[in-house]
Amino acid sequence: MLRSPQGALERALVLSLRYPRASVFGVCALTVAFACCIPWLQRDVRMEKIFPDEHPLRAIHDAFRATFGSDDTTAFCVVELPYDVLSQRGIRRVHALTEQLAQLRCVDPERLTSLSSAPLAKVRGVDVEVSPVYTPEEDATWNPEAQWALLRTNPAVMNRLLSEDRRLAGFWIPLAPGDESESARREFGLTLLEFFSPEGALAAGETGYLEGFAVSNVRVLKLMDSDLRAFFPLAFALIFLALGAVFRRLVPTLLALVTVGLSTVWTLGFMGLTGFPLSFLSTVIPVMVLVVCVGDAIYLLTRFRQELADRLPAAAMRAAVEEVGRACLFTSLTTACGFASLATSRAEIVRELGIPVAFGVLAAYLTTFALLPPLVLWLSPTALAQAARKGPRKVNPLGWVARAIRRRPLVVVVASTLLVLGDLALLPPSRETRMLNDFDEDDPLVVTRDFFEERMGGAVPLELVIDAGERAFDPAVQRGLLALGEELRGPALRGEGVLYALSLADFLSDAYLTMNERDPAVAGTLPDSPEALAELHFLYWFSGEDPTEAYVDSVDDPRQLRLQMRIENLYTTRFYALLERVDAAAQRHLPEGVSWKLTGASVMNQVIQSTLTEEMTRTVGTAFVLVFLLIVVFFRSPTLAALAILPNLLPLLLLGGLMVVSGTALSLSTSVLFAIVFGISVDDTIHVVAGLQHRDGLNDPEGIVQTLEETGVALLLSSVVLVLGFSVLLASEFPANRLFGAMVSAAIGFALAGDLLLLPALLFLKVERGRAGGSPAEPAQASTPG
Repeated sequence: MLRSPQGALERALVLSLRYPRASVFGVCALTVAFACCIPWLQRDVRMEKIFPDEHPLRAIHDAFRATFGSDDTTAFCVVELPYDVLSQRGIRRVHALTEQLAQLRCVDPERLTSLSSAPLAKVRGVDVEVSPVYTPEEDATWNPEAQWALLRTNPAVMNRLLSEDRRLAGFWIPLAPGDESESARREFGLTLLEFFSPEGALAAGETGYLEGFAVSNVRVLKLMDSDLRAFFPLAFALIFLALGAVFRRLVPTLLALVTVGLSTVWTLGFMGLTGFPLSFLSTVIPVMVLVVCVGDAIYLLTRFRQELADRLPAAAMRAAVEEVGRACLFTSLTTACGFASLATSRAEIVRELGIPVAFGVLAAYLTTFALLPPLVLWLSPTALAQAARKGPRKVNPLGWVARAIRRRPLVVVVASTLLVLGDLALLPPSRETRMLNDFDEDDPLVVTRDFFEERMGGAVPLELVIDAGERAFDPAVQRGLLALGEELRGPALRGEGVLYALSLADFLSDAYLTMNERDPAVAGTLPDSPEALAELHFLYWFSGEDPTEAYVDSVDDPRQLRLQMRIENLYTTRFYALLERVDAAAQRHLPEGVSWKLTGASVMNQVIQSTLTEEMTRTVGTAFVLVFLLIVVFFRSPTLAALAILPNLLPLLLLGGLMVVSGTALSLSTSVLFAIVFGISVDDTIHVVAGLQHRDGLNDPEGIVQTLEETGVALLLSSVVLVLGFSVLLASEFPANRLFGAMVSAAIGFALAGDLLLLPALLFLKVERGRAGGSPAEPAQASTPG
């Protein structure tokens, strides 16, 4: 004889009561297994993780990195000296720091570039050679003003290795070749931070400023560690206080938290086992699992306490498990779907957030219903009973609210509709953002970047890659490249945000000027033949310290040419306006038959902004379809499923309006909010409607009121706990995490209003419509047994 799936589910729900020791042992064994996997958990803060996959510009960026190297393997440091850098004392100091840097194990000495080591064209007797700007042998003849006259117009030096005020010396420091792993890059960043600290190589009066992704990653990791150490204990404490205030007994409160705490262990172990790392976006995972998953324990213990008023503890627990267990299963599935929908994102960092939390939600359901019922009956069989029977039952204000809505349900629906229409008039949110937008204005990373923009050549990379084919040494190509660089460095484009630009043509032009005894008439020109240009390039190659290697794809047979720019840290609109100006300038100066592409980390950072609406639509749409199908299966009524879904669109729309009103831009971290909020907010709706089905109250207005009085208590408590839990993110050092916590807390409030106001109004209207039509409302076809 076949047994129904519903009957199998009923039997599964009470397994922990039938086999309590086996259930407790199984959960403990799995916890130990997952805990053993936690040491495998990695941290990954690569910037490429935020870039969208399968995007044409991503392929261009990856090809650029493969040809010219990765941004996160080079650091840029500026040392501010208390005296003139070009003075004899200053250049000696720069040389000494360069020599010390070259000795570091993690630094590539051959590509290390500073004012003392940068190879430039010089006249030696009757010959022209390429050699460092300064060597100790030149100490006796060093003339600061003569050197300034040579260097001040050289784009390879100014605002790159030397500032206009001659107080800042720049150092371009590459990672040693061979090992470019996360750990190697982390060690590279830490070593440089220590080297350029007052306790390191810097002398009194000297100040070091470090930029580059290798250094930024170290800062991000420190902030992640700080957040991880603070968030979980704080969230645990707040939830403990909230639950303790409600249950008024220590043992059940601790048991509720322990069961959910175990789900956090399972989640972190799952991440270590499957290779999901922690990133700056996923540092919230432990708190998120703890906060989101405690709802199952709240509903179970609240219903258990209500059942204790009329039953013995064992019978009360069985009744509570049977009543809320099925609803909690489906709410866990809908919440997991909300998070799992993030797996459809094209950004790796978003996918790494969704799947682990979805696993944690399901793990919390298992640990709660396998562990909590037997432990409560063993350790505290009468504690909640005493609390439940203590004094007369107080009047429940939720009943007043429900009865008020019952009298005027249409008013609530119309008011909600007007609110939504007003909210739609505000949408969409702004998408203006920039690099380092997830950090405070006074964060060292932002302060350093601003310093570089004000006094040096900036740090935000923008790259123009020219595909010249066999025409790399065509005079028309190199002259066009030279003229393009001069325009980019000119006042017009500097006003648009370009801080410096450098290409192979600048090196060739400087060598040509040197060969012509620095005749002003030759400045800014190039020879007329490809052979002469190739000869100038050979001059750098023959020196053994070729600075042009970074600007061609191949020294022997160059086909691609690189024009490297550093720009201001621009917001989205200004950034794309600058791209159009650069593209138009390239169109004017580069000859026909030559193609080019703009790329770099700054381009990719803005590309994700242009795909956010599509990303958000995809994730929310996926969550909506999955959740709606689950609700249809759960309630076995499309009409009832539609009524359950409608109140949960309210927090999504109000959240978008709140972002507009508060001036919050749609960014990568805020775009994931909508799918997450939808998955969380629908839980309480399911519990309310499941409670109605359990009491056969879908066609009875008084049954709706009674359900809100009973289920509404757990709904209100779970919402308060969620708000308290997510509020700990307000203490984060990441503005993105603070914003995430504030927005989710607000959306939970919107969802609570939808469940307590709009949902009852829709249910009351459904009942009235059924009666007015002369037939009963659609019956519930799948009531939860009890």
